[in-house]
Amino acid sequence: MSQTNLADPDVVAESDQEVIDVPDDSASQSAGNKRAPGRPASDAWNKFKRIPNPNPGNSKRKYLGVCKDCGQKVTAKTEDLRRHASNCTKSSKETRLASQVQQIKAAGGGDSSQLSIDSYRDSSKLSKGHNKALQRLLVLAIVMCGIPFACFVQPAMKHFLHCMRPSFDLPGLTSMKGPLLDGLYREVTVEHAKWLADSKLAQHMTLALDGWSNARMESIYSFNIIFPDRRVILLKADELSSLTHSAENIAELVVNIMEEYGPKRFIALVTDNARSMLNMRRLLVQKYPHLIEVRCMMHCFSTCMGSVMGHPYAGAIVSKAQSLVTFFRASRKPLALLKEYAKARGINGMLVTSNKTRFTSVHAMLESVLRLKDVMLHLLGTHQNLLSAGVLAVLADCELLFIGIKQICQMLVPFTLVIQAIQSDDASLADVMRYWHFLARSMDSIKPQLTDPAFKKHCIAAFNWRVGDMHNPLAQLALFLHPWYRRTASTPDTAYKGIRATAGRMWQSNNKSKDEVIALLAEMDKYRLGSTPFVGIMSDSGLDSLRSYWNSIQYTAAGSGAPLQLPALAMIVHDVKPHAADPEKTFSLMGFFRTSRRNSLLLSTTTAMTTIKMHHTRKSGSMTPKPVREIEAILQREEDLQNMQELEIAEAVIQEAQRTDAIDDCDVSSAPSVELCSTTEMLEVFSEFYDGDKQDMHGQNVDNTRIDSSVPFSAKEFDLDFTGSAEQVELPNMDFGVTTDAYDLNELLE
Repeated sequence: MSQTNLADPDVVAESDQEVIDVPDDSASQSAGNKRAPGRPASDAWNKFKRIPNPNPGNSKRKYLGVCKDCGQKVTAKTEDLRRHASNCTKSSKETRLASQVQQIKAAGGGDSSQLSIDSYRDSSKLSKGHNKALQRLLVLAIVMCGIPFACFVQPAMKHFLHCMRPSFDLPGLTSMKGPLLDGLYREVTVEHAKWLADSKLAQHMTLALDGWSNARMESIYSFNIIFPDRRVILLKADELSSLTHSAENIAELVVNIMEEYGPKRFIALVTDNARSMLNMRRLLVQKYPHLIEVRCMMHCFSTCMGSVMGHPYAGAIVSKAQSLVTFFRASRKPLALLKEYAKARGINGMLVTSNKTRFTSVHAMLESVLRLKDVMLHLLGTHQNLLSAGVLAVLADCELLFIGIKQICQMLVPFTLVIQAIQSDDASLADVMRYWHFLARSMDSIKPQLTDPAFKKHCIAAFNWRVGDMHNPLAQLALFLHPWYRRTASTPDTAYKGIRATAGRMWQSNNKSKDEVIALLAEMDKYRLGSTPFVGIMSDSGLDSLRSYWNSIQYTAAGSGAPLQLPALAMIVHDVKPHAADPEKTFSLMGFFRTSRRNSLLLSTTTAMTTIKMHHTRKSGSMTPKPVREIEAILQREEDLQNMQELEIAEAVIQEAQRTDAIDDCDVSSAPSVELCSTTEMLEVFSEFYDGDKQDMHGQNVDNTRIDSSVPFSAKEFDLDFTGSAEQVELPNMDFGVTTDAYDLNELLE
């Protein structure tokens, strides 16, 4: 019988024995003889005996391994053998530990005796350009994810990256924060310079600015440029801690920016309504008469929301709800039980706290308390001993408390939607009027549900006062110049006179001649009547469709002689972004990078990282935010209903004329068109909201019944100043250089 090589797994034993011992490599060859051909068996077989596989099937495994300690049969695969040896309960602790070490070494590539294709690593040398490209991508990933640079100099991270690609040259900390980050920042700034050099893109720019104090109490001002297509760049962020934040000093900084890039390229200045910012805007408008000053409408809607909530009734409910949130978030066992019971009932989301500077957080806090109402009442009945005396006092009259929370939540829902929607990139000044209309209708529908009479009167008075205080004639003009919401003969004469006056003053401020203003007013009359060339329609109400409409009007009339004035005015009005949320987002990103653990970052480094992240996260053609869709759906239902009612009236007029055979003599112009939505109510939204409870800005009813004003409209919990705009100040003398022709606009309006 020929000698059988038992070390070769492909050789089938010719003897009748069932179990085949795997010999050591030293025993498989005699001294002085060559080792038998074939790959040596893995050391994983040291703990197993090999037997033929009676049913190999599709596995193509001719053998099975039988554990020498427990007798369990294991597939003859190295990974399976090692796994069983590491976990065999019959083996000694030392044997299991040795097997675990072998398993770890094999998984990390340490077992060089047997490598699979999965263990292959590309160790080829990287070219210099490829290595630099990988380093650039690494720094970009660090910036986009907000990972500290120091993480990539830790031994574990360096070992991990070396195992992935041994030939990759990992840059040091100084290189990542220095040349590599500067290179990325330079690429972004070069791209921004191209945008600013584009005469078509950068002709109607909006400048937005705001101030912020970081964790180190450094006062930082952010200056953002917003293009007509809503691209945003962080122009610069200055640390102004040593500078007095007066209107004159801030105005000087803005003037330097505008003179650098050209004042005529800027059409608007957007800030919040702090006193220094308000006075600064007035200074800039006097120096640059064509500049449109816009107070941030996001802050305006938030202020209106806070004023409506500024009543003792609402303040008491918010205070009680916040006390519940504070107790549970600070108590270990009650919070654990709250989570357990909420999970058992299938309730998602836990209690959230509120922020006095963000009124939408008050709404979120109240909703979280209302959502966990049943869980809190269950804890009150089963674990009353765990609750504090303050919580027990709050929950003593829980039914009235939760009824009040529900009413306030219903009232705050439209405000939250509007505040979120106005921050959309597609938001325009026309949307401001739309959202005031939405809030007015929402307040009107919620009014009957408010059970406290004093709070109801306060809500109406505070809302009407804020609407009148924040009235912007430019928003009325923007809505009028939005073809999607326009309908011929629907604008009241009184409102239209104000719109014409606003347009005339704006065109005069843009240094237009008398003939150009006359042409503008004539074109507005044609546009109102739907005459040529203002007869087109829009595909949708979006900003891109709006700009395409007016561009097409201007292009169509380009070959007919003098250019039209109204399309140029409409493009300026609609290119204004009505909020200063972009500086707020800039500060949020700065806070994202400069945390309590990374407070040593220089402002220049933070600015560079913020600029890079803002540039690379910019999305073109993003979807319409959900709050915008919800508001538009509600308003569209109202307008569809109104259009259906007016269509029935129009058909009735025509049918009556046909019945009397006087169709030729019938004045069908009184039948309203249904091509586009009505703007009548929207243009009158600032004058009348409620028929039965109309009140003036001081809370005076129509029937001269005085509202109790012993408590100011702003509750102490919200820290609001309900005194209107900042006081009128005497502005310093500046060289304004106005070159507008001297003509009386009132004569033209007549």
